[in-house]
Amino acid sequence: MIVSFTDLDNTLFSSIKKNLNICSVITRKDDETASSGMSSQQQKIFDLLNSNTTVIPVTGRNLQQFLRVKLPFNSYAVLSFGGLILNPDKSVNEEWSEKITSNVSETLFDCVYDLCRETYQILLPHAKVRIVSELGKKLYIVVKSSSPRLRSISDAMKEDERLYSFNILEGQDEIAIIPKTFSKRLAVDFLKKELLKETGENCLFLGCGDSISDISFMSSCHFSIVPHKSQIYKMFAGEF
Repeated sequence: MIVSFTDLDNTLFSSIKKNLNICSVITRKDDETASSGMSSQQQKIFDLLNSNTTVIPVTGRNLQQFLRVKLPFNSYAVLSFGGLILNPDKSVNEEWSEKITSNVSETLFDCVYDLCRETYQILLPHAKVRIVSELGKKLYIVVKSSSPRLRSISDAMKEDERLYSFNILEGQDEIAIIPKTFSKRLAVDFLKKELLKETGENCLFLGCGDSISDISFMSSCHFSIVPHKSQIYKMFAGEF
């Protein structure tokens, strides 16, 4: 059995604002306006993986955002940076949800949220700060901004002791502040064990991703696939 654990945004498809060479629409907004799509190259890599492997999404998208993705996924799915796992029948994997019960108190979580909101309101007034929740449970905080200062501010915030129980993941236009009790890597490791138990096979695991924050779960796999001109590509090419 070959399993492909793959990131979604900027790996299998991209925002239409960033990629004008779209050959198929993958997600739409509430008003049915196209928001993301596949280039011909992304379409070919997905078709290759989907035809020859079991594809398991590993994404920062929450459940609502994931359900907008019009791709035929038929196995598990890792959502919200590992905060939620869906079973093949799209039900919530309760074993994982119980396993990651956060040791970060709601008081500390709210304190970190207030810290982010106050810091970015002062230093990046146009930044958007929000809490991502799943099934009524607060999971993590997202700060979104196209400003090049986003990373330097997040680097400075790491020194605050209130953030010692959190990981800060940097994407292209956003950062995610996530309790250390879950991650994409931990969720992938959990599913690897589940798949080995279910199949009894010596599986081959592929990891696909574009962001530096994807490297952790990709390093848990036997081989990695990285899009051209992605964050990971630029890092190894010395362009980052």
